[in-house]
Amino acid sequence: MATPVLPWLLRLGVATVALSLAWRQWRSPPACAVKRVQWTADGDWLLDTAASEECVATLKSFRILGSQVLLTVRMASQRPLTLWLAGDNSDANTRRQLRMRLGRLSPGDPGGTV
Repeated sequence: MATPVLPWLLRLGVATVALSLAWRQWRSPPACAVKRVQWTADGDWLLDTAASEECVATLKSFRILGSQVLLTVRMASQRPLTLWLAGDNSDANTRRQLRMRLGRLSPGDPGGTV
């Protein structure tokens, strides 16, 4: 009995997609491990990495979820990096001050959302 062609082509297509996604993930630079985030007066964001490097980033967007703050920043020539500020990695007072400062931003401000 002949094997149907469609299941064979379907398996080949799934394998091709899986391999291309794996290749893309392997080639992309790993996300940097951020130890500290600082918002400067001129609107830039300084990220201190685990490799003891200081990277300058710009704020792409932010979202406030209750007491947590979600920041999306972009470093030069890299993909956006999403940072969660929650109770386990920042204190409540720092997050409250950040929420107040982010609330005063408008889209045209330096460091504002794009």
